[in-house]
Amino acid sequence: MKVLYSPEFSGHVFLGLNKENTHLMDAMVCDTMGLTGMLELHLGIHVEDQPAHYRTVKYFKAMSEYMKQHPDNALAASFKLSSLGTAEQAIRWRDNLILDKWQPDASTQGSGRLDVLAGTEAFFDSPGMPDRINKVLQYINKEETNFFDNLVIELPCDMSLLHPTIVELMVAMENHGATISVREWDKSDSLINSNDKNLLQVSHLLQSHTDTKIRLNKDDRSLLIYRFYDEKAANEYLALKGEELKADIWINNASKSMDNWLRLMGKPTMGSSMAEATPQLLQLFVLGIDMMKEPLCNPWISSATGAVRKVRAEATWAFLRREIDVARKFAPDCLFTVGYATAYEIEQTTAERLDVISFHDYSDTLGGGRSNYARAVQWGEKLGKQVLQTETGCL
Repeated sequence: MKVLYSPEFSGHVFLGLNKENTHLMDAMVCDTMGLTGMLELHLGIHVEDQPAHYRTVKYFKAMSEYMKQHPDNALAASFKLSSLGTAEQAIRWRDNLILDKWQPDASTQGSGRLDVLAGTEAFFDSPGMPDRINKVLQYINKEETNFFDNLVIELPCDMSLLHPTIVELMVAMENHGATISVREWDKSDSLINSNDKNLLQVSHLLQSHTDTKIRLNKDDRSLLIYRFYDEKAANEYLALKGEELKADIWINNASKSMDNWLRLMGKPTMGSSMAEATPQLLQLFVLGIDMMKEPLCNPWISSATGAVRKVRAEATWAFLRREIDVARKFAPDCLFTVGYATAYEIEQTTAERLDVISFHDYSDTLGGGRSNYARAVQWGEKLGKQVLQTETGCL
């Protein structure tokens, strides 16, 4: 398995599945969280993932306890002015310091802020990514030396430029059989075949320890910056013109909307989250496109009553009918569905246009759930379509 890793990657990655990119089928493109999750999976480490906002609240509570016991500290005024904002910034410092091998119980050498962070640790018990990496390191050091024999990790820069904890992780994996390599520019590539090419110059500058200025050639196309009005326009352009860029990998920070554009244009693609600890191949398979999630669950509908509500509901169904027909022209081989809030929300003129009927169930009683399922089955039998229950929850 090959891992293309960079701590600067974020969001989603898109690999064009074509003859030239078949070597990426067993590859994984990931950021630090994705790499950590993959290692936890392979090492059998159970982790209860805690969202960032959850950890921030816990750190706020921990800082509050520290402030009570040590009211005269370097962050007291900031905490009084904006307690949650101060906690949010402090936990960022804390996590970054741990990545740099900071030990909370070590001497702070008179740094007031470090005193606060070190003191807060006594009341804080919500592990973040740096803590998870340290736990992974403990497990790796218990394993046999050939545990990672089939793992290849490609770095975008020299290992020494990474956080010390990441360097320690790479060295530990290398000692246990992994192959760690650094991305080398192909000097035969026509885009970067000499030292005056922009991309090569920028790459060397970022990895150097100098403040030397470089002069970029405005006519050189090895490094291009495109500006768009919004994300939608950017995704549409890339989906339409992406082949001309001749890129192996696209990094999209915001969402998987790129997938929808590419599929609508009948182009092969695979968009997947870098934070998921699974290879790109396992994230390939797409059942279909959900044209709208719970069409009638929005303020425009719920705020209306009587005849107005009925008119707005029909306008929503008319919109969906039109959009389904348009989407099918662009992607005739794709399956389409609509995520109805319940089976009782299913509307025949839209359902007839779908390949699969999808419904949700958040019933607060067993009888309500059974009734919802029975209604969905009735629609499936009436229209001769498969029925999927795609969301559920117990209230």
